[in-house]
Amino acid sequence: NIIEFINNFQIEEVLSLEEIARLSDFLILSSIEYIERIATNLMDIYTTWAWIDGMDISDEEDIENMLEDIYSISSTGLERLTRRIREDKEDFKLIIEHMDERLEYSDRSIKDILEREYTLQSKNKISLGYGITSLRNISSFNWKNIFDSICIVERILNQDPIDIYERMDSESKNYYRHRIQRLADDLDVQEILVSKKALELARLESDRGSKDKRAHVGYYLLDDGREDLFQAFGGTQYRDNMYLSRYSYYYMPIIIPSIFLTLLLGVYAYMKGNIYWGIAALFAMYIPIKSITVNLANYIYSKKFNPKLIPKMDFQDRVPEDCATFVVIPTLLPNEERVKELAEHLETHYLSNRRDNIYFGIVGDFKDGDAEVAEGDDAIVDRGLEAIKDLNNRYSQGEDIFYFFHRRRVYSDTQQKWMGWERKRGALVEFNNLISGEGNTSFDIISGDIANLQGNIKYVITLDADTKLPIGEASRLIGAISHPLNNAVIDEERNVVIEGYGLIQPRIAMDIESSNKSPFTRIFAGAGGIDPYSMAVSDIYQDLFGEGIFTGKGIYDVEVFRNCLNHSIPENMVLSHDLLEGSYIRVGLATDIQLIDGYPEKYSSYIMRKHRWVRGDWQLIRWLAGEHGRSISSLSKWKIVDNMRRSLLSPSLFIATFLAIAFFPGNILLWLGIILIGLLLPTIIMAAEFVLYRRFRIQRMK
Repeated sequence: NIIEFINNFQIEEVLSLEEIARLSDFLILSSIEYIERIATNLMDIYTTWAWIDGMDISDEEDIENMLEDIYSISSTGLERLTRRIREDKEDFKLIIEHMDERLEYSDRSIKDILEREYTLQSKNKISLGYGITSLRNISSFNWKNIFDSICIVERILNQDPIDIYERMDSESKNYYRHRIQRLADDLDVQEILVSKKALELARLESDRGSKDKRAHVGYYLLDDGREDLFQAFGGTQYRDNMYLSRYSYYYMPIIIPSIFLTLLLGVYAYMKGNIYWGIAALFAMYIPIKSITVNLANYIYSKKFNPKLIPKMDFQDRVPEDCATFVVIPTLLPNEERVKELAEHLETHYLSNRRDNIYFGIVGDFKDGDAEVAEGDDAIVDRGLEAIKDLNNRYSQGEDIFYFFHRRRVYSDTQQKWMGWERKRGALVEFNNLISGEGNTSFDIISGDIANLQGNIKYVITLDADTKLPIGEASRLIGAISHPLNNAVIDEERNVVIEGYGLIQPRIAMDIESSNKSPFTRIFAGAGGIDPYSMAVSDIYQDLFGEGIFTGKGIYDVEVFRNCLNHSIPENMVLSHDLLEGSYIRVGLATDIQLIDGYPEKYSSYIMRKHRWVRGDWQLIRWLAGEHGRSISSLSKWKIVDNMRRSLLSPSLFIATFLAIAFFPGNILLWLGIILIGLLLPTIIMAAEFVLYRRFRIQRMK
């Protein structure tokens, strides 16, 4: 009935997406208002009854007084009074006759009053039941089916020429509709016109033989096709961009104020002291000042640009064969106990993401040694093969699901050690080559037969040893990278991805267990656990430029990875390779998909990890210029420089604080104030935002 009613109404007036989305809310509110009206009537009746029950009718005088005031008593009161008299008085017939005689003057009778009141009270009780039943029924409706049946925009999008929209997940469909709302507002046209024009443009490309993203309606809502859509409606060019059109629009508001403010401090130190203090102030204060401007710029841009959602296909029930995926844990295997622990992790990943065409494997390396073979190597391999065989016996049906890959040691001239070639980066490079059918790798141990998999694995999900893959997140990652709008387009000359994504990076949350292991983790790891309200959140690079930063865990396209990275990074040159790999194959940050990661339990472990990261970041300085620098974008170079800036922030703050207290001329409060702002700016912004928002919200409530 709801569907028929709404569709008949839309013959005259098409509802907007917002109106349809709020339909359930309107029905709930109207049902609550209906119940409220009935409940108010019942409360009025009970109030009248309480007043009548409080009347004293014990003697003749009280009854006479009541008869004198009978004209002022409502019908509800008279019904209750009649009931009391019948229950309490033996001569109730005589009293009711007297009441009838009095009521004749107002053209009323006890009989009519009782009939009307009984009918009204029964109607109120039945209506209250109808209202409560309606609320229960509304909550049990299949609102997705109702929405699909009454939303004209949805019907139009479902006609997508390459049938992508219909196979997307609900969050992505909702995001498309949201973009249509925004476009309709920008262009000052109806939403149905925007969706029809997007479909028309997609069909035009499909008729020309195109089967890529240009024949998909989403291309004209989220991608470069927006320009065609704007031109079709005569929209202005500058309002067409979802992202910043130039990288410099982000750099310049950071670099120019940083240099200007640092020069001011240098001039101040020179005027209060001498030229040497001026130069010292320039070097000591630049990093803290730049950190302040970076934080302010990021905050301002995050308010202007909304979080972007990466559209996904819906693979929750089944992953297609052409999207077959390997979940791998590339790691060192120092002993048999570690192998057992990783096999248990692999089993957990499988049970959380039990789908066809998803395979799971350990890609192991021995720890560094002074010889190619060390004592205990065979035991580690045997334990790995045994653990994987046990998993396959328990869960596989005909085809192996779990695999164990292990590499032999090779000699590294730079490290003067026998080790796995290029460590984790080399493990993934060689695994990609192996799974693509190449035999020239250092893998000497492979459990099972991978002949049926070679050349058929489209994607790889790489995880760290302490990373957890939550329920269903593997399917969502595969759905994200396989969406046509996210398909990677490679610049063959530079071997870099220029459109789409070769890699999807999910949001990383802290493991609730590891974040509570010690006082150190409780302070620094933040709130652990899965966010039950996982949705797209703000990330400055993804929101402004449509690409994020790779942190070592995510899903990548095997062929894209091989084409762009197999020969782009020289051997034995970089330790921290994640950022560099993301710069070549372009990273999409899916902030509505989560992985759960561990956190170092001790301060010493944290510092060792940070030391590795910082050393790796500074090794990437070669990619800022020269032959290597020509391959990556200026945004990627900015990310490298910004990582270097972050690595220098702590020592810069320490040096600046020491110089401010001990040596810098002028007002010490000025120097320390700037340092404190640099340290506490995120907290200051949060506090100011809370106070302002709370005040604004209170004003709105008033």
